[in-house]
Amino acid sequence: MGLRESYIGRFYYKILRYFVHSCMRNITVDPDKITIIGTIIAVLVPLGFYLSPIIGCILIVVSAIFDSVDGYLARSNGIENPYGAFLDSTMDRFSDFFYLLGFWIVSLNFGYNLLFGMLFFIGLLLTLVFSYTRARIEGLGEECGVGFMERAKRVIFLIIWGLFIWFIGGFWIVIGGILFYNILMAFSVIQRIRCAKRVLKK
Repeated sequence: MGLRESYIGRFYYKILRYFVHSCMRNITVDPDKITIIGTIIAVLVPLGFYLSPIIGCILIVVSAIFDSVDGYLARSNGIENPYGAFLDSTMDRFSDFFYLLGFWIVSLNFGYNLLFGMLFFIGLLLTLVFSYTRARIEGLGEECGVGFMERAKRVIFLIIWGLFIWFIGGFWIVIGGILFYNILMAFSVIQRIRCAKRVLKK
C-alpha cells in the first residue's frame, strides 16, 4: 500500500481537498502553472538550507504541497491530460535534484569532505534511476509502481532529516542521513528491477 492510500495519506488529502475547495473554488487555476510554481520554490531550497536548515525544510514542505495541489486540481476539475502528467513528472526530477542539493549545501557548514560528495552523487543517481525505471517499464507497456521510497516518502524523509540537522546538528547527522537515504533508495531500485523482470518476462 502506497503512502497515499494509508491513513496519513487519506488524512492529508482530506485537508488538501478542504483547502482547495475553500480557497480556489471561485477562481480558475491552471494546474500546469501550479506545477511550475512548485518547481520554482524547489529551486530556492538550496538557498534556504544555506540560510538555515529549518528554512530549507519549510521550502520543501511548501514545494511538496504545490506538487500535491496541481494533481488534485486536475483530477477534481476533470482536466487531466497526458501533457500535464508529463510536465509534473519532469518537474519532479528538477525538484528531487534541488532538494538533495540543499543537503549538500548544509554539508558545507559541517565540514564538507569527499565522502559526503560521493554519497550525494550516489543518492542523486539512485533517485533518478528509480524514477526512470518506472517510466521505462510503462514505455514498454507494463505497470510497475512498487518501490518503498516513492516520492512522497522521499520528501517526508528529507524533511525529517533536515529537522534533525536543525535540532541536533553535527557532521555525523548529515553523513548518517545521506547514507540511510542511499540504502533505502538502493533497496527501492532493486525492488523495481525485480518487478520489471517479473512483468516483462511473463
